[in-house]
Amino acid sequence: VPKAVEKYGFIRKIISKNNSALRVVAMANNKPASDVELQSGQLNELQNMLDKDEVVNSFAYFTGGNFAEKLLSVAGRAHTDLIVITATLDYTMREFFTGSFAQQIVNHSVYPVLSIRPELTEIMD
Repeated sequence: VPKAVEKYGFIRKIISKNNSALRVVAMANNKPASDVELQSGQLNELQNMLDKDEVVNSFAYFTGGNFAEKLLSVAGRAHTDLIVITATLDYTMREFFTGSFAQQIVNHSVYPVLSIRPELTEIMD
């Protein structure tokens, strides 16, 4: 979810052109209250943008480990056409993954994966 609004700005045209629905999957592992509040603010901002753009959407929130497996499970149940992930992880999240999250998703997904570097979305604006 960090930089979710930023990612939405990048994929907004894809969603609009294809009249797509968006499922946002937020994941955390024992985050401090301040981090949860920050993410809630980002999720609220994203929800407002989706409502303004009239994008059909839903949100899922998971805690604990093995986030790649959980994300792929959600994707399977939702009949996903595209998974959008962050290409980089902040240092605090790395310890909760066995190997690179992005690498696990790419290696095990049966769906196309779009991995966005945060710096790339700044260039696109």
